Amino acid sequence: MKKNDAVGCGCFKAVVVDDDTAVRDITAILIEVVLEKILVERNIIIKTEESAIDAYKTLIQETHHLVITDYNMGKENKENGDELIKKIRKNEITQKIPVIGISGKISNKELMISAGADVFIAKPFGLTELSEALKKVLKI
Repeated sequence: MKKNDAVGCGCFKAVVVDDDTAVRDITAILIEVVLEKILVERNIIIKTEESAIDAYKTLIQETHHLVITDYNMGKENKENGDELIKKIRKNEITQKIPVIGISGKISNKELMISAGADVFIAKPFGLTELSEALKKVLKI
């Protein structure tokens, strides 16, 4: 499957995955605020998905530079964030994308890190925590 080249467009593309619309939208806004300070002169595109399955389809179809995923996707979703991370790490196309795991339960940290998340942030989090995590995974 041919993928769109996000690098060729001069943009930075990220995917935020959370089944809670408010958390998903607020996280996307926070990421954009932080990245605008870090990645000067780059167009930032944040895509939001409410399920791990939809997020994985997006990652396969288009090049992205970052994934931020919640652990618990709710009962109606068939996969949680740790399962998404495992799929990302197993796929040759997506395995090098930096992943930040988030959860309202600190007990999910080990599950997400062992699945392959680069960094974990406990919810609720603020700009400082998000900025530190972004700088770490993006190595800037």
